[in-house]
Amino acid sequence: MAGKPIVPHRHAIEDADDVIDYYREHAGTLISQNFAAEVDEAYACLGQHPNIGSPRTALDLDIEGIKAWSLKRFPHQIYYKVFSDRIELCRVLYPKRDITQAMLSRQRSQ
Repeated sequence: MAGKPIVPHRHAIEDADDVIDYYREHAGTLISQNFAAEVDEAYACLGQHPNIGSPRTALDLDIEGIKAWSLKRFPHQIYYKVFSDRIELCRVLYPKRDITQAMLSRQRSQ
């Protein structure tokens, strides 16, 4: 089964890079590498199974079509939208962050 291509928005790339830098500084290189690998695995999984994420975020944030998928070993979620030809990665965020503000600032800067 061919998956959909993953198209990360610049905010998703910046989010992941920021977390990698944080883990490298505060937890060490191995932890930061493990985070990066898990994000890559999650992207691949979403490409193959785009509907596995929770649509609840769309209701909570009133952003049509947005879904959330939690990483297994790290306390972060990937926010994404499924289109007929691709999956757009919107953000990679720590769930205790003000998700509403982060997502709305992203909507304004597209």
